[in-house]
Amino acid sequence: MRVTKVPVFPKNTDEVSKIVSPLRQKTYANLFSTSPYGKIRNKDLSVFCRKVAFLLGGGIQLKEIMPILANQSPKHMNTIMALHKKILSGDSYSHALHEVKAFPAFMVRSVEIGERSSKLYEISDKLADFYEAKNNQEKELFSALMYPAVIIIMMIMVTILSITTVLPGYADIFESSGVPLPFLTNLLLNISGFAVSNWILILIFHLLLFTAAVIFLHTPSGKKLISLLSIKASLSKQSINLNFVQSMSFLLSSGISITDALPIYTKGITNFFVNKQLSEVIIEIKSGSSFWKAIRKIPFIDPMFIELSKIGEETGSLPQITEKCRIYFETQYSRNLKNINKLLEPIITIFMGLLLAIIMLAVVLPAFTLAGYI
Repeated sequence: MRVTKVPVFPKNTDEVSKIVSPLRQKTYANLFSTSPYGKIRNKDLSVFCRKVAFLLGGGIQLKEIMPILANQSPKHMNTIMALHKKILSGDSYSHALHEVKAFPAFMVRSVEIGERSSKLYEISDKLADFYEAKNNQEKELFSALMYPAVIIIMMIMVTILSITTVLPGYADIFESSGVPLPFLTNLLLNISGFAVSNWILILIFHLLLFTAAVIFLHTPSGKKLISLLSIKASLSKQSINLNFVQSMSFLLSSGISITDALPIYTKGITNFFVNKQLSEVIIEIKSGSSFWKAIRKIPFIDPMFIELSKIGEETGSLPQITEKCRIYFETQYSRNLKNINKLLEPIITIFMGLLLAIIMLAVVLPAFTLAGYI
């Protein structure tokens, strides 16, 4: 059960400055941290929407809010002031967000609905919660992948150091003594010699391969391939379901109808197959079909959500049902991430043990071979 927080609103801009300055010293430092693609991170979107909602609730106009926020983030002042300039020129808040090109389409459309329904404060506050949940989801995924990534990098470094520094010393000893090297040691030395002699070519090859992969993934065929793989992988499918239910829960609980909510959500979807199938759902609903009947044809939608949506539509409680599904899917996703991490730990440990065993054998066997010739 959610506890509704009653905010204490400032009465004027002087009080705003007194309240916002301490916030900057805490979690609201560095309001905007743009990604390499020029978009604003979910964490920063949450902070931005939270502040906008807080100041709107205090009766402060948007044209006064933007300079306040810009002062809290000098590094990204241009982004906020560009938004401020658009608002001063007579643009609506949603149109200004769209023109700045730094905000997601989902946020722009949601704000537009909020302006039409005179619920901009409520929408901004819900957007803050929405992007905060997205940020927590990203942090959980990052934490789950961090351990395997660190272990794999360490394994690669140990392997490279072993075959480029330790084993060549044995080669010099055996060459001077005329004793043949063991097969495993000789194999790793050949690999090491090839890598050391041709490292520039190997580096160029990998750079070209990486560049080609990036270019391909940005083509229509590459995007379709990524979209197809994402709806086939179990965890990725769960992420798609969670994103869908989170968005529907936010939009429906904000008083937006299902016919308006689906286009808003679909507009920000980059997955080709998800976008295509949801576009077909929109057409069906506009033709008179119910929501649950339209989405049951989509293979990657969780069957439980479809059944509960049926109950929600029949009882007129679809927003409440969707909210409960959101909580359930978020819990399941977090649990599955932890389970995958636990499953990867022994697999990586075994693989690392085998690799280290091979390297140790390659190092130790020459010593036994050399001892046999003494």
